[in-house]
Amino acid sequence: QLYEQTLVQQRLEREIELAREIQTTFLPDTTPMLEGWRVAIEWRAARGVGGDYYDFIPLEDGRWGLLIADVSDKGVGAALYMALSRTVIRAAALDARGPAETLERANRVLVGDNRSGMFVTLFYAVLDPQTGALCYARAGHNPPLWVRGAQRQVQPLCPPGVILGVTEDVGIVEESITLAPRDALVMYTDGVTDAVDDGDREFGEERLRSVILDHARESAQSLLDHLVDALADFTGAAEPADDVTCVVVKRL
Repeated sequence: QLYEQTLVQQRLEREIELAREIQTTFLPDTTPMLEGWRVAIEWRAARGVGGDYYDFIPLEDGRWGLLIADVSDKGVGAALYMALSRTVIRAAALDARGPAETLERANRVLVGDNRSGMFVTLFYAVLDPQTGALCYARAGHNPPLWVRGAQRQVQPLCPPGVILGVTEDVGIVEESITLAPRDALVMYTDGVTDAVDDGDREFGEERLRSVILDHARESAQSLLDHLVDALADFTGAAEPADDVTCVVVKRL
């Protein structure tokens, strides 16, 4: 019985590893090379595969779609729904006039074909690298943080909008800002703010903002590295309870 259980466990581990290899093919293998900009990424699945993902979508006129998302649940089921939602959103983004229309179109497809009861939260923005103009919409996701370098301020971007895949009326609202030189956009999933230490205290958004402000003048990669280190120091040796994804986009 022990031998058979070992074989089953080994087979499951191989299947999880294969699923992880397939999932990583859905994630961008490089960051966009944008003159005057830098992009840094951290992506970690809590169970080998997971529901967090990010994407960079090349659009017309040199613009780029920036996406971060978090599928409900974890593991293989979340990874499968991640692949579906990513494909749907990419198709919608290439045809839509802006972030709000992209999310509304994607939601109609996900709602019409959702028999699993799963859903996805996400933030989608369209960046014009030439001007720094950022048009964005949110579907129930953690508000990304606009790091204003000159003012040394951190401002959440939180337009209304509910999760995708559950109801046809998602109430998506589109807003826009302009990222000035030295500004940054920090997008993250709840695996960052909901991470807990051995005393069951959450890392939280205030601690996240504090780390970002302390290193706001540094490069995108350095800012991200400090954030990852702060998260690791906070949680210690505890196994992560949730997937962790963070994307930093900074204008030089």
